[in-house]
Amino acid sequence: MRKSRKAFDPAYKKYFLMESTDKLSEVRKLGISIINSLAWSLALLNKTTIKRGRGKLKSEIMEMALLPDDFEVNYDVIFESNNIDDVKKSIYNLILNTEELISGVERDVSERFDFKNQLIGFYEELINNYNKIYHACEIGDHVTALFAAAEIEQEIEDIFSGTGVSPNELPILVDKFDKDDLNNFNMAAELHQKSFEVLLKHKGVEIRIFKDFDELDRYIKTHK
Repeated sequence: MRKSRKAFDPAYKKYFLMESTDKLSEVRKLGISIINSLAWSLALLNKTTIKRGRGKLKSEIMEMALLPDDFEVNYDVIFESNNIDDVKKSIYNLILNTEELISGVERDVSERFDFKNQLIGFYEELINNYNKIYHACEIGDHVTALFAAAEIEQEIEDIFSGTGVSPNELPILVDKFDKDDLNNFNMAAELHQKSFEVLLKHKGVEIRIFKDFDELDRYIKTHK
């Protein structure tokens, strides 16, 4: 659901650009870009993927269980009408109805997020970003260090959403960034990581750590 929202949001910017032009060709190009964003968003919302696209895109979307109101009607206008106002209106309706669909799903599931279930496996994926910070600080790459820190905070904020647990329970990280003092930033990242581990354990989230590649290999073979 969160990924669907992320894929959908760029449609607003593209629509703003589309409203700023009076050329049908530009409206159509931006409209196609908006459709691609909406299609990916709907695929994520429906827990599927776009396999064919282009000429088959409409039929793929029409087969999805979660579908915006009047999708087919508005979709067809974009490809069949030469009236720029009609095309703009149809794209607007597609965006509006997709927004209403996503918001409705968000409301339906907002009270069902369980922190423990939500966070299973998340730390194991996120740890790579911590390692990026440590390596970047070691070699003096302040750009990568800041990128990785911002991604950590954003991903934690996203995954915590709807769980009742606030990211504010963790120490600050990005606020500690100083390109001229990467050693201190490295220590802030270590504190953040350790605090995150403590929080997860306190909430009953198991953290899986492998001592070496042999242990990882055995785990993979027994969990196929």
